[in-house]
Amino acid sequence: MSTQFNIHRHVGHIFEETVAKFPDREALVFPGTRITLRQWDAHTNALATKLEALGIEKGDRVSLLLPPGPDYPIAFMAAAKLGAITVPTNVLFQPREMVSQLKDAAPKVLIMMSQFMNRNFAAIVDDARSELPDLKYVIARGPDHEDFLPLDPIYETPVPQRESFVRPGLTDEDNIVILFSGGTTGLPKGVPRDTYSLLYCYVESHGWVNENDTMLLVPPFFTTGGFLQMIFPILFGARLVGMAAFNPQTILQTIQEEKCTLMFAYPTMMRWIMAQPNFDEFDVSSIRHIGIGGEAMTAELIMTIEEKFSCVARTGYGMTETTGTALTPIDAPPEMVFGSDGRILPDYEIRFVGLEGKQVPTGETGEIHVRGRPVFKGYWNRPELNAKVFTPDGFFRTGDMARQINDEGYIRFVGRAKDTIRRAAMTIHPDEVENVINAHPKVAQAGVIGVPAELSDERVWAYVQLIPDAEMTAVEVRDHCRASLAAFKQPDEVRFLAEVPMSSVRKVRRVKLRELARREMESGAG
Repeated sequence: MSTQFNIHRHVGHIFEETVAKFPDREALVFPGTRITLRQWDAHTNALATKLEALGIEKGDRVSLLLPPGPDYPIAFMAAAKLGAITVPTNVLFQPREMVSQLKDAAPKVLIMMSQFMNRNFAAIVDDARSELPDLKYVIARGPDHEDFLPLDPIYETPVPQRESFVRPGLTDEDNIVILFSGGTTGLPKGVPRDTYSLLYCYVESHGWVNENDTMLLVPPFFTTGGFLQMIFPILFGARLVGMAAFNPQTILQTIQEEKCTLMFAYPTMMRWIMAQPNFDEFDVSSIRHIGIGGEAMTAELIMTIEEKFSCVARTGYGMTETTGTALTPIDAPPEMVFGSDGRILPDYEIRFVGLEGKQVPTGETGEIHVRGRPVFKGYWNRPELNAKVFTPDGFFRTGDMARQINDEGYIRFVGRAKDTIRRAAMTIHPDEVENVINAHPKVAQAGVIGVPAELSDERVWAYVQLIPDAEMTAVEVRDHCRASLAAFKQPDEVRFLAEVPMSSVRKVRRVKLRELARREMESGAG
């Protein structure tokens, strides 16, 4: 591990050290707002002082129901300095889903925007108060509300001078956030993370980032990929630039205007950005490194990104439960840049387990089992699930299928075990089929599932969303697949949708596709 950054201490101390190094460096840029590290810390200390006065103790939860903006990192650092645990809540959720997540977290304080995206979050919280007995205080930005504390006056309140606002005794092993995993297949599961586990992979990859960089925030803060972007200003002193919402045109405009040098996005997002018809009208030459992950990757996509942005594009493998487990080094050989999902980092111990429960050799596909200091210790309030996902010797069963490519530790992600399609004695991974279909220039997004069949175990169904004004037939889709996929992997059925159902981070929601296929089968359409 790099000795330049000491993460064997609490994130509050790390942040205060960064503020001391670069106090007047611009840290957070959002529409209409620019604040320096010194200003961020001042607002953080004011909010932390208020939370402390409200009785926030170590281990208490502080939920956030906020849009993209500086309030998010301010609230996170304020809670962290007190030893409280931040719980991001998805602003795209329906009220039932929001309340379910809040009930699970049982926060003592909720910090929120009263109204956002034409939605009245204040009314949602009012209606749910009786279901949230642990919620003592709501701090809100927006119209006055008799039961809410206004946020802006808290920032403006003078605070006493202290050498540090970090509560004494906090360490790198204290949980600082509960992130959520599993939203594409069922109810999200809370994943507590501490300082070391959250920051480890960024320290290992620090060679491509420094305090002069500008990171473009693409995924929203309530996602793991978005939340982790706060690490760039906290650990490195880099600038973080965000937008009001995900929009490809706004992303390109922001890169041009703010001279962003770094960004991270999911493959689906990158395809959407690069598909903009006026892409070449924007100056994206400031971008020097793009990180991509979250889905199975193709060499063609990495090559296209590097060509269109004239930058270095690198992928990796990780989960909310493990953060970045494998990363592709800057100096990786070309065959590993385009043919792997990174090299396992030193703090992780990995094994690949086959269907019969035995470890498989290098080159064969198996489920990833992982253990190590950066791996989470268990799901929030899920003791029965924790007993299932951890092996007796402490390995976490990820549910992800991959293979180790060589003895240097490079791996290739294949797909989720639960999404695997079985046909006779053959295994089909939907991500592989989707990647082939997505490579067609007329396709905006594909979603592939297995549908029960009488004679062949499962049939491969592909749901396809075309780019605007494009026309395509099922025969064309199959012909396209035939050139790249073995016969048993090719789609049996092709359905066209106006929009393939996606999660808030632009991942295919296969559970929705399975529901759609079931209805079609029941109606006789299949």
